[in-house]
Formats: sequence, structure tokens, C-alpha cells
Amino acid sequence: MNREELLSEILKELKSYPQVNLIAEGGAKAFNRYDELSDIDLMVDAEDGTIEETVKMFENFMNEIAGISLVYIVTEKKDHQHKFYKLKGTDKFSIVDLFIVERSNPVKELEKHIHGNL
Repeated sequence: MNREELLSEILKELKSYPQVNLIAEGGAKAFNRYDELSDIDLMVDAEDGTIEETVKMFENFMNEIAGISLVYIVTEKKDHQHKFYKLKGTDKFSIVDLFIVERSNPVKELEKHIHGNL
């Protein structure tokens, strides 16, 4: 599965979650400097109180489509989580960077000079 196919599947899945309000792709894509080696950087805004449930649903989905070989946890709090996922059977660049935050949390990682035009 290439980057665009993986991204398409992930977006389709996240859009199916009723608690998800917004999905934005940041990183290289937001700066229009991405290629097949770029990771997938996602910021997800979800309803308050649903972060843990949403991450669990996402991880179950990732295990279904490819399997998760490694998770690097940056932050794991009640109102936001930030994790990197390496998928099984994919090249070393197939990494998903997920930042998920509650609607009421003002920390959205929207700084354009860092995250691009989300």
C-alpha cells in the first residue's frame, strides 16, 4: 500500500467516526513538499471526552489494514494524544503521525511556520 492509498483509507475511516469534527493533514503535505517518502501527519479534532475511544478505534483499524509494528508515544493525556505509528510490512517511511485533540482544548498545533497550511 503506497502513501496515497494509505492516506485515503485512513481518511475514510476517520470520517466515519461521529465524534470527529475535523481532520487536517500537516507536515510536508501542508508545505506542498511531500513525496512518496513523506510520512502522514494528521491533526484530528474530536468531541470532548472521546480521545481515548477514538485512538483505540484508530489503532484497531490500523491493525486491521496493515498491523502496527511500533508505536512511539509523544503525549498521552486525557484531552489530547500524539503518537507515531509504524506499520507492519511497509517501507521504513510508512509512518503515521497522529495528533488528536479535544474540541475544547486550545492546543491545536496550528502554527503555520511549523505545521504548514492545514
